[in-house]
Amino acid sequence: GLFKPLAALFMRVGWSGVDMFFVISGFLVGGMLLSEVKKYGHLDFYRFYMRRILKIWPPLYCVPIAYIGLMGAFGQSPLISFEETWPILLHIQNYVPTPLGHMWSLAVEEHFYVLLPLLITFIGLSSKDERVKIFQRVIIMLIVFVSTLRILSVEFGWVDPRTARILTHLRIDALLAGVLLASVYH
Repeated sequence: GLFKPLAALFMRVGWSGVDMFFVISGFLVGGMLLSEVKKYGHLDFYRFYMRRILKIWPPLYCVPIAYIGLMGAFGQSPLISFEETWPILLHIQNYVPTPLGHMWSLAVEEHFYVLLPLLITFIGLSSKDERVKIFQRVIIMLIVFVSTLRILSVEFGWVDPRTARILTHLRIDALLAGVLLASVYH
């Protein structure tokens, strides 16, 4: 009743918190990778991926395990609970429905962690400044492409607006914006 206008406002702008988180995350992770390239001339993939795995995977994998245990306490078969949560184990919970669908943003982050180091390596980014401009242009083109694809996907009905908000290929632009800021800063 009384708080309905306030709730409506939060519903309209609530998505911006996730975008802000993605920009900050892109800035921090992108900056870390760009600093490493600047300092050493290349990326240490093993070190980067091991740090990401050790930081994110242990608590992430506790969630499906806890869900399976909790659902078992309510009489659901562990096999059924596993069938509901396996997408989280593969980081595709934003493409395959799961009762724990609120974890979609972690899948987007994981996809970003895989793609950004590959993009840096593909461009051949090193400590030489001339490649940074190329890198920045590619990031800008990707941001424009992803944003345009998201708008077209919703406008032409290829995906519904709620789905467009969680799919990596339609949502990674905010992370890339953070990387662009990091490339300018660093």
